[in-house]
Amino acid sequence: MPRTNDVVALDDWYVIAHASEIKSGASERTVLLGEDLTVSRDRAGVVRCVAHSAEDLGIAVPVVERYSFLWVTLGNPTRDIVAVPGGAEFARAVVAEAAAVAVAAGHPVSGDELRRTEQTLTAAGSTATASMSRDLLAGRPVEVDVLADFAERGRAVGAPARLIEVSVLGLRVHNRRALAANGERGR
Repeated sequence: MPRTNDVVALDDWYVIAHASEIKSGASERTVLLGEDLTVSRDRAGVVRCVAHSAEDLGIAVPVVERYSFLWVTLGNPTRDIVAVPGGAEFARAVVAEAAAVAVAAGHPVSGDELRRTEQTLTAAGSTATASMSRDLLAGRPVEVDVLADFAERGRAVGAPARLIEVSVLGLRVHNRRALAANGERGR
């Protein structure tokens, strides 16, 4: 398959491996958009990716380890990896909603802790990831009960957490689909 010349495709980020698949001192070959690649991790843990096209032998391409995966671009991306329009605003609204539930339940969270949480959730290029995100990306069922319990507690103290309730619904739909794909039944 020849290398694509589609600039839009070349300027995006693509997962080429789960970070745990490329061990220290090891390398793997793969193909992305028609480009032969070798991804490796040296003994110090640094990941590198080299393109081996017919006209360019051994040209380094950008590789980033984020969200438990290795991401590569063959072009010049103009946006962050999986940047979602409105994502930061949504994260801030969920933090505010959770803080309101905590206050109503008699367990207020300090302003400094809320700011640190917001910064962690909205930092551009953050490598932080939750186990729930890793499970979602892998198509596995997720532990949604803790969020469902939190939403129920919010209703009980008169501070409904609508964004969290909608997230619980979406995660339960995901769980049903993931379990059905494995021939299991779930709630």
